[in-house]
Amino acid sequence: MQNIKTYIDDLYWEYDRMSSSGKETLDKMAREVRLDMPFNGFTRYYFKMNAFNNPKNEKDGFQGMYVYLQNKADLQKDFHHNVGIMHDKNNNYSALVDRTDYVSSDLSEIEPHVLEFISKEKIYG
Repeated sequence: MQNIKTYIDDLYWEYDRMSSSGKETLDKMAREVRLDMPFNGFTRYYFKMNAFNNPKNEKDGFQGMYVYLQNKADLQKDFHHNVGIMHDKNNNYSALVDRTDYVSSDLSEIEPHVLEFISKEKIYG
């Protein structure tokens, strides 16, 4: 399993050159092996929705959330208090960043907005 995690990690170096379906498949594989990915001083963690304390009706439709943290201990128990990207069972991604809603079927279209915001605002720094 460690070799597979290493290979998946290596593939992220080619992420910018991948098709959107290749990126989607790579992200699915990373979730399956619970691979935490580093980004600009932050680590992208993936949490299933049941990791948060929000009421069930607030979690409806979402399967999980990518949260960008400097330390895993910075995770907040309510998903509304974390800056991240949520996804549904159809791999549609959404994030509310600085009062702007981003929605896409491609995680890489939303991720730069989240990373820029948390870096600029020093959310976890």
